[in-house]
Amino acid sequence: MRDEPVRDAGGGMWSVATPRPDAISPDRSGPSATEPEYVEGYDAAARLAAAERRPLFVVFGASWCHWSGALARGPLADRDIVARSRRFVCVFVDADRDAATCREFGVTAFPTLLVIDAEGQERFRATGATGATGLAAALDAVRPPGPAQRRFADDGRRAEAATDVTR
Repeated sequence: MRDEPVRDAGGGMWSVATPRPDAISPDRSGPSATEPEYVEGYDAAARLAAAERRPLFVVFGASWCHWSGALARGPLADRDIVARSRRFVCVFVDADRDAATCREFGVTAFPTLLVIDAEGQERFRATGATGATGLAAALDAVRPPGPAQRRFADDGRRAEAATDVTR
């Protein structure tokens, strides 16, 4: 992991870098059907996920990493994965631009994928080549709290409050 951007005079392995997942679509006017909708920056994504009580899908990668590009063109471009990702707040963390977030999560190899539930608990971590089938199962295992779950949690708080009042 590096803290500075990659600069290459040409001809080296860095000159054949694969694009970041959020740079693959030529039309950046909005999310495409072939990639997850990424929020800019981990902190903004975490705030949005907390406010909306939605889980996070975090992709750590680097523009110079062959496997990050392969992930972007493969499993992350799979229509089923893209459809599943809509239930999540998705963020791409570029290792060269945001090394501090990589360190915070202990990410030292790319690509690394994390699925964090709505309560902030890491539920899935994969490093390296990840297939669409395994990723789909990981995304399916983490569901945002539905109305019944929220109502149950609210009823529990109300019951506690009522108990406190009657004591």
